[in-house]
Amino acid sequence: MNASCRAVCYALSMVCCLLLTGCIRRQLAIRSEPAGAELWMNDKRLGTTPYAYDFQWYGWYRLTLKREGYEQLDDNVLITSPWYFWIPLDLAMDLLPVPVWDKQELAYQLVPKTPLPEPAPPEMEEDAVNSP
Repeated sequence: MNASCRAVCYALSMVCCLLLTGCIRRQLAIRSEPAGAELWMNDKRLGTTPYAYDFQWYGWYRLTLKREGYEQLDDNVLITSPWYFWIPLDLAMDLLPVPVWDKQELAYQLVPKTPLPEPAPPEMEEDAVNSP
């Protein structure tokens, strides 16, 4: 086998190895009790709970949950990476031949709104009622 044929075989084997590598998958699941709350993340409406999506960046997120009959819930949450996604381990995780998942979940309990008391009519002074 000549040198050029070996180089081609080597290059093809490297391409196959790269194609067989996995990737890092990040998923965030958000649920609320009761379900069906409108979900807003960083002032963008995503949908209703329960909701799951693939995210790309770790860091701070601003969440808002809204549902009829319940208090609006606002939260600033820090999504942190697991230790095996830290530098330099993230490169090794990215080169594994299977996908590596980071599934994170946030759960919230919504508080029912307290009904406002029925307004009472103003009380009138007795002198004002008896005068003609």
